[in-house]
Amino acid sequence: MVAASKLSLVLAPAAHAFTVQSFASSFDSQLQLSPYTAPIRGNGNSTGYSTWGISVDDTTVGYRQTIDGFGAAITDSTVSTFNTLGPKKKAALMTALFDPVNGINFNLMRHTVGASDLSAYVYSYDNVTTPDPQLKNFNLLDPGRAMAKLITQMRAINSGIKLLGTPWSPPGMYNYVINTSDSPVC
Repeated sequence: MVAASKLSLVLAPAAHAFTVQSFASSFDSQLQLSPYTAPIRGNGNSTGYSTWGISVDDTTVGYRQTIDGFGAAITDSTVSTFNTLGPKKKAALMTALFDPVNGINFNLMRHTVGASDLSAYVYSYDNVTTPDPQLKNFNLLDPGRAMAKLITQMRAINSGIKLLGTPWSPPGMYNYVINTSDSPVC
């Protein structure tokens, strides 16, 4: 006998009509983000909400992958926005996002290393025009220090947070256009 868990999703009616499309990928590569007819549609109810039933096989036979956590991306614009909040509002927001008991327990966060297209200006932590593989000119700069401070605050609320730090792009000195002041790359 196979045990399965059921999860129901309720979709609110939209103000504008739209077409729902489903895509699927399979472990055997037969499907690779291929259009796919949703297996369960549900009949909805008199309130206009549509009910979808999803079966989850939570036995060892049904396992396909593990989930390390849920969260979001933190960019310079995230840091700037959070830092515009007053101390009480910021603390409430941080608790709502990261607290495992009183919040939604974000526990996997990706943060940018250096600038992204969501930064106020283009920079890297080694802003030089010639290659510097020893990082002799490394400087966290104000945005990097602000990012580190926000990450420290997140960790104070949820010490189990896993972080993935990734650059948006290689530093300008490694891109085709060397001078970052003339280049949209970070």
